[in-house]
Amino acid sequence: MTAFALSEHECQRLSATLQRLGPQGAMPLERLDGFFTALLCGPEPLSAPATLPMVLGDAFDDEASFTSVKALEQFVSLSSRHWQDIAETLRSGEAFYPWLQENDAGDVL
Repeated sequence: MTAFALSEHECQRLSATLQRLGPQGAMPLERLDGFFTALLCGPEPLSAPATLPMVLGDAFDDEASFTSVKALEQFVSLSSRHWQDIAETLRSGEAFYPWLQENDAGDVL
């Protein structure tokens, strides 16, 4: 676990925001985790904020997507910390475990 690791509550907040914005093309948390991991393993350096248009889909350009500037800042902070957590875990050489969400039946697909 790195210093950037999100708490269970923070993961739930990030996931809930992504689910709420899903109809506008936002990635679910499980896809976000894989996307960040792939980008961090790739040859071109990026920052988490640079990925926001891809992460949020059409919600990125929709001012109504977030109820306030503070809500947007919190989302950016949580997603950036998740990015940093993955980056630190990969750099450390520790085992990396991707985020896998259970479905309604409790199965991980």
